[in-house]
Amino acid sequence: MRDWAENQVTLALVRHGETRANRERRYLGKTDESLSPEGIQGLLSQKANGCYPEVGCLFSSPMKRCIETLSPACPNPYPGMGRNGFWQV
Repeated sequence: MRDWAENQVTLALVRHGETRANRERRYLGKTDESLSPEGIQGLLSQKANGCYPEVGCLFSSPMKRCIETLSPACPNPYPGMGRNGFWQV
């Protein structure tokens, strides 16, 4: 009988951290806004509490808020890979 456990993949979907527009309940859309200081602090707190999973591969939008959200989990999320290939969905 085949052992399917060896072929399992864990997929974690992560929403970007809080921005100023999120706090003000404004729609961001394609606006390339950075995380707010509170958003950065929240991510650092989550990392300290072990909320970020171990990752083998990352896919992300090139938006500042998305890249900044990945930073606590992976300081260099694009090793040898250009950012132009990823777009917000």
